[in-house]
Amino acid sequence: EMNAKWGKPEFDEAIKTIIPFVVADGKAAIAWVRKHAAEYEIETNRVGIMGFSAGGTVAASTLFNYTGVDRPDFAAPIYPFFPTEMHGTIAKDAPPLFIVCASNDGLALAPHSVDLYNKWLSSKHDAELHMYARGDHGFGMRKQNLPTDQWIERFAEWLNVQGLMTKRVPNPAWDVYQRSNFITVDNKTLPYRILFPENYDKTKKYPLVLVLHGGGERGSDNEKQLTHGAKMFSSSEIRKNFPAIILFPQCSDEEGAYWAATTIDRTKQPFAIDFDYSKPVQWPLQASIDLVKKLIQDEAVDKSRIYVTGLSMGGMGTFEAVYRNPDLFAAALPICGGGDLKLYDKRVSKTPFWIFHGAVDAVVDVKLSRDMVAKLKTLKAEVKYTEYPGVNHNSWDNAFAEPEYLKWMFSKKRK
Repeated sequence: EMNAKWGKPEFDEAIKTIIPFVVADGKAAIAWVRKHAAEYEIETNRVGIMGFSAGGTVAASTLFNYTGVDRPDFAAPIYPFFPTEMHGTIAKDAPPLFIVCASNDGLALAPHSVDLYNKWLSSKHDAELHMYARGDHGFGMRKQNLPTDQWIERFAEWLNVQGLMTKRVPNPAWDVYQRSNFITVDNKTLPYRILFPENYDKTKKYPLVLVLHGGGERGSDNEKQLTHGAKMFSSSEIRKNFPAIILFPQCSDEEGAYWAATTIDRTKQPFAIDFDYSKPVQWPLQASIDLVKKLIQDEAVDKSRIYVTGLSMGGMGTFEAVYRNPDLFAAALPICGGGDLKLYDKRVSKTPFWIFHGAVDAVVDVKLSRDMVAKLKTLKAEVKYTEYPGVNHNSWDNAFAEPEYLKWMFSKKRK
């Protein structure tokens, strides 16, 4: 009502005036819950805060300048009003962050969510952002036959991955993936999960798919890398129609570890990303390739049908994996990634590409994919490009939902 009566500048100023009281309320609520934890049988190290719209402002405000008892163990601001100028200094023990918004938010709040997410990433703290193309403002938990209908399920999965559930909730879509570790020649550990075909028969040969996760799934828990894509590959229908070995390695979150050789300025939106393949390959990517080669030796892998796909950081790793190993992959499907235009050459032209990107990606500039498409065309490579209008950084949701995604991939064979 204030927005309609005063206009946006006046509304923004009014909100900023009450922010100190909002912050106090959020912190007081967290402190109160902890004080009464025994009474309500609440674990004091699992106290989080969620809020919608103005409540999202409350939830986001508690992420800064806490003193101890009022620190949230996690925060989930849903389409919050929280512009950059309201951000404070991020503490070293900042809690994990889960954000949901729609690109077509009627109050134009989508950039607030993106700014908060970028700030968490640049500070190397755990964050997950779900930016839906449609949903407007105030979608809440209403069912509208839109992708926003599913965000609460994604939140539950995120809580589970973060270890915030009192007891880990079994996830049938993930638990079919076997856990293991690959030890590199210099004694580094690459956690990975692997899914073998149903009724796996080592006398036969199966395709292998290497899936590279995004930056938010780095770590050593050997689970977060399954956040995007694992459910699709493990569905009974997919396993029946496309029997394959599916490999999800997990990139370390140690300083400097990444799938691709990049320099990234996260203070800009989208990020300013420079690729330089003249630098040594990052060890997590090399370890993943070495693991693929070991699986070729040890398992029933069809060497002519090895594929690589990945999203965001993993999309960048997908481009680089092909460059570093031009004779390995039968097809590559990078999602919202990019690569080194200067060094990409005819060696990669033997690999077909299907590239995906959201047209309004506020994290990884869509221009990076457009430029790679243009470069591949000059190299006479087979390239297919799908760009999603109105879609922000989570274009992998659209890509994994493509009816032809797997059919196209598995139709390719290395000669």
